[in-house]
Amino acid sequence: AFNALLKTLEEPPEHVLFILATTELHKVPATILSRCQRFDFRRIGAEDIARRLLDVAAGEGIALTEGAARLIARLADGAMRDALSMLDRAAAAGAVDEKTVTAALGVMGQDDGLAEHLKTGDLAAAVGLLDEYYNAGRDLASVYDQMLGLIRDALLVKTSKTDVSALISPAYSVKTLQALCDGLASSTLIAW
Repeated sequence: AFNALLKTLEEPPEHVLFILATTELHKVPATILSRCQRFDFRRIGAEDIARRLLDVAAGEGIALTEGAARLIARLADGAMRDALSMLDRAAAAGAVDEKTVTAALGVMGQDDGLAEHLKTGDLAAAVGLLDEYYNAGRDLASVYDQMLGLIRDALLVKTSKTDVSALISPAYSVKTLQALCDGLASSTLIAW
């Protein structure tokens, strides 16, 4: 298909403008890239995504909490299309709050205890919880990503001498992160 497109790109009709968009640039052959102008777009900030989700939800008559909008925005990782898709999946159950989002998207919730199991060294319980996630059909890659985000945020709270609330993900409060950090050394969080 790319070879067929190559001829058209080399000699396009005068009245035609092609716009190619991809999130997987590495899959586009160099012969195509060399004939294109390239514009890279940055990720959309989580706050902007959350605000837009709240606007869309209001327009569509979906009861969306601010916490749920922030959680979806964080999970979308800068992609508005993904955020809207997640909102759509979560809204199938009706009103959308953080519990609805975690259930609909198969990610872990704030109070499920995985971090606490790690903190107390109860690895059997942590593995058991991961097994429950797997059997429930949760996306383990998202669970691991969330755990890494939680550990990063906890490390920020533990080591910073200033207010880091603007730097942490909206999924956890500073108070929750401080409770997780109690009794843990920074080196432990780094090792995790």
